[in-house]
Amino acid sequence: MSKRNGGGAIRIAVMATSAVRRAKLESIVRSHPEFQLAGSFGAVASLMSFARSTELDIIVIDSDLIHDLLVQPTSGGAIVLLTEVSHARSISRW
Repeated sequence: MSKRNGGGAIRIAVMATSAVRRAKLESIVRSHPEFQLAGSFGAVASLMSFARSTELDIIVIDSDLIHDLLVQPTSGGAIVLLTEVSHARSISRW
């Protein structure tokens, strides 16, 4: 059960096509006892299928893939976008 629905841990799914980035995200989530790694994915389609079938509080996604996720929302969970782009106008194009 997700935190927003009365559960104990904040359920997080991570998604990045890079295995290195994905492993780093998993490590960050696992290092905090209040977080639960609900799933880790290398493809948007897998994440979307999982998110539709489970309760998530947060989805952390690589910025290169945010357009795909925004076009087809997956769940009511918050989306955290990790990006190296620092210019707000570049981000808002999505």
